[in-house]
Amino acid sequence: MLPEMFEIFNKYPNPMYSAYGFGIKKDRFYELGGRSVIYGPKCDCENLKKIGMDWRFEEFIPNERDYSWLREWRLKENEINLDTDNWITVVSKKQDEIETVLELDDVVVDGDVSDGEFVAYYYGKYERLFNCVNIEEIKRTKSLSSDDLDKLLSQCNKNEECYLGSKIISP
Repeated sequence: MLPEMFEIFNKYPNPMYSAYGFGIKKDRFYELGGRSVIYGPKCDCENLKKIGMDWRFEEFIPNERDYSWLREWRLKENEINLDTDNWITVVSKKQDEIETVLELDDVVVDGDVSDGEFVAYYYGKYERLFNCVNIEEIKRTKSLSSDDLDKLLSQCNKNEECYLGSKIISP
């Protein structure tokens, strides 16, 4: 559902969310104190305030103010510490992923001769600084299963190679 949510966000004249974000495994978020938002009338907020749970409240007014489709979760604390096994960065495009989570270590040049011309192929060797998923890839594969997410979460600190382009070099 992630690609569809980002498409919805992009339709707003002043988008409420950008096409970048952080994902945290729900069980880890729960361990950190995260809880689902409680949607209801304003009077419910007063009742929740009495027991110190007003931080979970979001006003709901049918046909006027309804954010329940977001299925929000919140934390009472303002700061959390995460390790790379439990969170992932979300970006729109593969290029955004390359620019934000990968650090270029080296450029490798390979090539071959064809019809008297040398064709050079450039590959970038990158170190992954943190885990990431891009919406383009999710749309392409049409899935992001639990197993897929676990694989993505194991990417951190691994080296990758990415095709950067080619150029014909004439004699």
